[in-house]
Amino acid sequence: MHKSAFSLAEMITTLVVIGVVATLTIPIFYHSADDKVLEKQRQAFSYKFNDGLEEMKVNDKLSEEYSSTEDFVTAMKKYFKITNICYNNNLQKCFTEEFTYRSSSGSNNSNNPSTNINFRTENIKTMSNLASIMGVSKKYDSNFVGIVFSDDTRMLIAYNSDCQGPTAIEDTDNYTKCFDYIADINGNNAPNEVGNDILTNISMPNL
Repeated sequence: MHKSAFSLAEMITTLVVIGVVATLTIPIFYHSADDKVLEKQRQAFSYKFNDGLEEMKVNDKLSEEYSSTEDFVTAMKKYFKITNICYNNNLQKCFTEEFTYRSSSGSNNSNNPSTNINFRTENIKTMSNLASIMGVSKKYDSNFVGIVFSDDTRMLIAYNSDCQGPTAIEDTDNYTKCFDYIADINGNNAPNEVGNDILTNISMPNL
């Protein structure tokens, strides 16, 4: 009986094809897995953060007048598991050193291409600093404070002392009416990109 076998050239060709297919598909698989993990983290953050703010609202702690962001964060400590607080002279200890906002507006228009804005935490001392970097009108001038939660979610937060927050009897879910935040839901891990692992209630510029 005649027995056939793969030649060396055929085996090499097969291995090359397998290698090419793996190179093309494995990154897609990992990217998809990362997306699912980030989506779960985004959902978990939204649930826990809103739950804590709801408790503050019920106890009239969102409508209370605070003279500074620091005072507001002190009130937050009773409703959130906060492991570290950083004031604006060392915000980098509580937040990633740098993150990026990628504007997709006009990405298919050669006259208005997509734009990347790189933010360095050391330059975000106050709300007016951030407004200047973003190129938008100043909303208010308050210090940013850094927060690290027990699940390693990290946040920069600035409170508007001229704002009246929702009262306990007010029927609203607009808990963030009087403050702006930027949250990193996976610690200092990549990609450090707004819309992925960086979440914010601040309207980013549509460049």
